[in-house]
Amino acid sequence: IDYDFEHGFIHWLQTSNLQHLIRAGNDPLRIVVERGHRRGMQVWGSHRMNDAHHTYPGGDGLQSQFYIDHPELRLPTVPPNQTLAVYDWCKPEVLGQNLAFLTDVAERYDVDGIDLDFSRGGMQFSSGGTRFRQEVVGGHVRNLRRMLDRVGQKKGKYIGLSVQFYCFDPMNPQTFDRTPWKGNIQSMCDGGADVRAWAREGLIDILVGQCRSASLHELEMGDWVRAVEGTDCLMMAGPGKPSRKKLPGEGLTTAEEHRAIALRLYEQGADGIAFYDYMHHGPFDLTPFRELSDPEGLRTKTKSYLYQLDLPRDVGDLSAGGSAEVEVDVTDDVAGAQREGHRVAARLRLNVTNINAPDDVRCFWNGTEAPVRREAGMRHREGRLYKTDTPQWHLEAFPEAGLVRKGKNRVRVETLAKYPRLKVKCELRRLELRLAYDEEMGYGDVVG
Repeated sequence: IDYDFEHGFIHWLQTSNLQHLIRAGNDPLRIVVERGHRRGMQVWGSHRMNDAHHTYPGGDGLQSQFYIDHPELRLPTVPPNQTLAVYDWCKPEVLGQNLAFLTDVAERYDVDGIDLDFSRGGMQFSSGGTRFRQEVVGGHVRNLRRMLDRVGQKKGKYIGLSVQFYCFDPMNPQTFDRTPWKGNIQSMCDGGADVRAWAREGLIDILVGQCRSASLHELEMGDWVRAVEGTDCLMMAGPGKPSRKKLPGEGLTTAEEHRAIALRLYEQGADGIAFYDYMHHGPFDLTPFRELSDPEGLRTKTKSYLYQLDLPRDVGDLSAGGSAEVEVDVTDDVAGAQREGHRVAARLRLNVTNINAPDDVRCFWNGTEAPVRREAGMRHREGRLYKTDTPQWHLEAFPEAGLVRKGKNRVRVETLAKYPRLKVKCELRRLELRLAYDEEMGYGDVVG
């Protein structure tokens, strides 16, 4: 299917459905607010501060009338993959329209807060350095805070203000480079969003750092937590979309993986978990939403730690052998859980390419060998594995649970020199630790 046609059709369908709802007398935001309040929930309205979906081919139906009427307020250059430019934050009219729009939302709807989503598009300037940008964006946030205080006073309620950014952007599925394309705290400040100052001034109630495009266990949120230390601002960590681009066809993030990601984020100091762009087709597992607000409850629930950033790793070939050692971070206190009387079992799932049999590989957890065998629960469904994958590459090992330390652990994978003529490179592509509490380690059907 042609990319422009496909996305144009999707945008048209989205726009048409919304217009149909509104013409039928259904205001989507009002419905969400009312139903959320009936369930005892707070409902915040989220606004993407400079979204670009309407500038891509086929996105005409998403353009606002203000955007259509004011081409002079856009950036002077158009990126190669877009057909139009987004707003230029150097233009005061852009910020004025943004303030007017959010004022209308705050006044007409019973929202409990407004979220400024800087992750999509965000602050883009045609000119000006860091100081100028901080003055522009900071001034706008202050105006929004004053507006919300004024509207809230009339309504007899406090209206919160949150801001969200990408804290890690692993957009390159080949490398998932640990160096963010954008998203660390300092790059946000340099771009105009001095979130440290906003928190100190009491302008914002919540700071959200989101991982873009993939759910990653290895997120490091220390800088984000420190940015709001000593203030009343909460720090929410976002584990990312329910997908993993580094392992094509892997499917959606499971509840067990969400538990592992969330517990590690809490350990780093996050006050809560935030989901962004959390949408997919098919059955929707609500388990994470029921569990992840309770860090203490997560402590002794079964989890899966999927490690991605340091993979794939070269482990030599079967003619000369080779090895790779990977450092894995485990948040669970297995020893503590065992002292409390919990039964804990550990399993490693490994994907090592170009081997002939499980005994071509040895695996060591913190220096102690864990026997390797063919993975017993591996499902070889179309689209689940690499195109070149074969079932015999999928292995599992069983380290003693007592060897799993809270914090840093070392996993060493070796290939053995058994076949002098087999000089094809072997790679460690997958490394996943499952910790099962008070249950049997399930596998599913054995692949023949």
